[in-house]
Amino acid sequence: MEDGWKITEHDYEDLSFYEISKEKLIREFQPKELAEMIDQEFSPDLKKEYKNFSDVELKNNVGILSLPAVNHYYSTSRAVEYANKYVYNRNTKFYDATSGGGDCTNFASQVLWYGFGANDTMNDILNKVMMVPGSYEEGWYAGPGGGSKNWESVEAFWTYMTSFKSIDTPGPRVVVVDSVNSLDNGGIMQIDFSNDGRFEHTVILVDKTTLKFAQHTPNTYRYYQEYTGAKRYFNPYYFREIE
Repeated sequence: MEDGWKITEHDYEDLSFYEISKEKLIREFQPKELAEMIDQEFSPDLKKEYKNFSDVELKNNVGILSLPAVNHYYSTSRAVEYANKYVYNRNTKFYDATSGGGDCTNFASQVLWYGFGANDTMNDILNKVMMVPGSYEEGWYAGPGGGSKNWESVEAFWTYMTSFKSIDTPGPRVVVVDSVNSLDNGGIMQIDFSNDGRFEHTVILVDKTTLKFAQHTPNTYRYYQEYTGAKRYFNPYYFREIE
């Protein structure tokens, strides 16, 4: 911001709460000095009572949240394992979206779901483990009978995954990257075949060295050079579970 860095969030990985810094610009520090300063300024106070502030309060520089939560970090190896397992023959524990316009994003959502740490069992599916319950428009979930718009629609999936989510909003967080070279295994690429601004297809990177992708509709592997048209990318980061 104006040629300077602004701290917006400190994430204490081993603790069950998180704090947002007061908005202020700071001079550049050496990494060790910065770490010591952050630890001192935001040292945990276990006697502190936490509450969920409104967006208005947050914009007025309220500095402390929030609800107890756990971040489940994305496993690229699990994601690739799932994609390779079901690339040709779909997971029958989930519905088949092929007849509804294509199964590509349904398959991609399943890969993320498993990569975030869910188990490939009916118990986890029915209990929406590593999913976000809600309406068809707002949730991110699926099961044997169908799924939400954000789970199965190419455009809705991208918007949901990449949009800002407050610290007290459960669900997946991703990092948008600008090229396939920055995409990690288990990362997502979408393709706009006609270069008209409307993206129609979602695929999953399973081999970064050869740029090999897994996809559904059709259920197969394809390489980066086989996809023509505009492309966009994101790497899944973590799933935030509010306890």
